[in-house]
Amino acid sequence: MVSSKSINDPRFLVALSFLGEKRFFVEQIAQYLANKLGRNRVFYDEYYEAELGRPNLDAYLQDIYGNQSVLVIPFFSKDYERKPWCCNVEWRAIRSALNFSNKPDEYLMAMRFDDTPIPGFLPLDGYINIGSREPTEIAELILQRLNNDTTPKPPNGRIMGGFPSSIDDNFLRRDEDLESLHMILRNSDSVAITHSGKFV
Repeated sequence: MVSSKSINDPRFLVALSFLGEKRFFVEQIAQYLANKLGRNRVFYDEYYEAELGRPNLDAYLQDIYGNQSVLVIPFFSKDYERKPWCCNVEWRAIRSALNFSNKPDEYLMAMRFDDTPIPGFLPLDGYINIGSREPTEIAELILQRLNNDTTPKPPNGRIMGGFPSSIDDNFLRRDEDLESLHMILRNSDSVAITHSGKFV
């Protein structure tokens, strides 16, 4: 169940918004991302069919796209702007998050199947042209964005096993240091530590 959380603790790493007629293509991207990141870290509607069968689905989706996702990817195509769920719910929630929630530009990664004008998406806004590319190539571009320096991610700069890690590398593999400290403390009543971190 989605709850109101900070973007610092998102439920999804990626959320996909697309027209039903493009499902076959987007589904392959979702499967590729799910294999890399973990299925529970990718918002693709068919993965959450039971959860989405509820009243007030429009508000629920607005929370997912607006609050619960690190990276949102709309797949623009012909009729995207005419479909009530695509444009009036999902795209409005995405635009609102960008305009009013202080989310960085990197929150959005637009994909285009064609040049259909999309309300609120300007001609000079950057996007990925799908063209004749395979779904796996598009999925790899999404993974590159997730690992980009400007995208919100764990302190150590990597996404590990599909889950952001809150453990900094400085706190890993310190067994030898801990053992040395233990020996010093066992054999001495007082220990001084210099600014360089050396025991004296």
